[in-house]
Amino acid sequence: MHLHPATLLAAAVASFLLSAASASPSVPEPSEVLVVSNRAHPWSGDVADAYLHARQIPAEQVVVIDLPPTPLVSREVYQQRIEGPVARWLRTHDAFDRIRFIVLVPGVPLRVTGTRGRQGSTASVDSELALLYRRMTGTPVASTGFIENPYFSAGALDAPRPFDHQHYDIYLVTRLDGRTAADATALISRGAIRPTRFSVVVDGRPRAASGAEATWLAEVPARVQAAQPAARVLADESAAPIAGEVEVTGYASWGSNDVQARVPPVSFGAGAIASSFMSSDARTLESPPPGWVPGTWERPGSFFAGSPEALAADWLQAGLTGLGAQVTEPYLDGAFRPATLQEAWVRGYTLAESFYLALPYLSWQAVVFGDPLARGTDGPAPAAEVPTAGDTSGVTPFVARSA
Repeated sequence: MHLHPATLLAAAVASFLLSAASASPSVPEPSEVLVVSNRAHPWSGDVADAYLHARQIPAEQVVVIDLPPTPLVSREVYQQRIEGPVARWLRTHDAFDRIRFIVLVPGVPLRVTGTRGRQGSTASVDSELALLYRRMTGTPVASTGFIENPYFSAGALDAPRPFDHQHYDIYLVTRLDGRTAADATALISRGAIRPTRFSVVVDGRPRAASGAEATWLAEVPARVQAAQPAARVLADESAAPIAGEVEVTGYASWGSNDVQARVPPVSFGAGAIASSFMSSDARTLESPPPGWVPGTWERPGSFFAGSPEALAADWLQAGLTGLGAQVTEPYLDGAFRPATLQEAWVRGYTLAESFYLALPYLSWQAVVFGDPLARGTDGPAPAAEVPTAGDTSGVTPFVARSA
């Protein structure tokens, strides 16, 4: 693989990343990260190289798959040509327990095709790979419907919950991706920069037009400020959108379902993360036609790639460090919980931990964009026990592995 010119930027931030890693014992080690790239994609390897360099991840910790770089794959292709090579690498390198984070770069498909509905078989590739640890123990995992995320927390994070394999039988999977190589490598560079202060925007709806999400949004201010008393939280339950806010570091809303625009009407600052209640913003990373704006489900003429909703790729280009999105309908109960997400981030959990603590289901529709090792601040969470290569004596898998 050849280094993309954007790796120069990654090199510039590498020293910052290493110093941040040494400043706090809860920062994961590079040996815990596995990167998955696609040989058939023109700049997949370049982005993988940039990330390896920026985070000082060993060069051998890359799985290179080889399949047409399309957003959709059948379950058979997923199992044989994505999950299969990753599982073989983990076995060959005796890294089943050592690896905690899997990073997908451009060219890795977004969605496993299948049936729709709450008992359907379609799911994001990312969400399926999260359950690879469980599958490798020999524990059966259903291919239809959702699976409850064992790391999910609906309530306040009063006690530290660092992610490890002693307690949680999954991997945390995130994606460094976008429309261009520059979009993907921008997530690497943004992952090196933390907020100077936290400023969170919670843009809700009138209670009369809301369901359970009204309660989830209403929990954000108290939980964020309990963790970071100096944090600024602007919350609103009116029909009018919150607009014009600058240097926003946390954002939660209904997205284009309320504001028919391609990006939120705020500007993002360093270390900004976001989630919404849109149901298909990660359906594609392709560019829509010039002049397209999100529409409504009642106007099929406003659809792009099968949906009228805004696109995750546009939100990422607006300057986010991390984004939780959906490849297709997750139903409301499958959405990221904004209070848990924003609280975890201001407490100092990694980006991957923050989003997965807020995600109720796996083998479902979610995609997490961003560097899994990025953090909003140093936090009190103790480090998870990390075994060295070939040594699992310090870790008892959540589910005992089959012989």
